[in-house]
Amino acid sequence: MSTGEGLLRQGLPPGFAASFIPLLVHQVARNLPGLTVAQAADVAVDALLDGIGAAPARSPLPEPRSG
Repeated sequence: MSTGEGLLRQGLPPGFAASFIPLLVHQVARNLPGLTVAQAADVAVDALLDGIGAAPARSPLPEPRSG
């Protein structure tokens, strides 16, 4: 489980991450139409785990697709 692995903090209501992450991915995909859904998921999870501050992310964010 993500909390046991230290990815998500303990004390959140049961099912919170399972209900929050799809909403976050949906908003990213909707508001950044240059990203594929998979790229939007990468951005959303990266922001969830690492925040949106100036600290370097775990991996580079995907480039929007052209076209």
